[in-house]
Amino acid sequence: MTCLDVQNRINDYLEDKMEDDELTIFLDHIEHCRTCRGELELYFTLDHTVKALDQDTYLDNLNLREMLDKQVADQRAFIRERESNRLLIATIIILTELMLFLVLFMFNADVSGIPYIQQLAKWVEGLFTDLSLNNILHTIQSLF
Repeated sequence: MTCLDVQNRINDYLEDKMEDDELTIFLDHIEHCRTCRGELELYFTLDHTVKALDQDTYLDNLNLREMLDKQVADQRAFIRERESNRLLIATIIILTELMLFLVLFMFNADVSGIPYIQQLAKWVEGLFTDLSLNNILHTIQSLF
């Protein structure tokens, strides 16, 4: 993401209108680009000041830079948690499908008409030929 892209997306960031992938790239950029970080701080301050004026509240005791830092940290933690949950769900699905395949295999069921089961069968066959953890993880990720 270029500086121009980031600066054009600051309002989307403030309005929480970014998808996780895009938000991660945005946050990475503002973490390393002082110019864009300063621009974000300016818009963040302006946004909170306008909201405070609309609500007749005071900003005397607020440290807006700390608020922005906390918001960025919270969003990064939320994205990590969501990615972790997605990986857990994917693992559960794979294990369930693997168990289903093994049950079908044990009862000599004909799986030739089920393309995904055929792919899973090839994966299981490859699993037994190369039991390295990296290969297993790479194979699981390639299924999604």
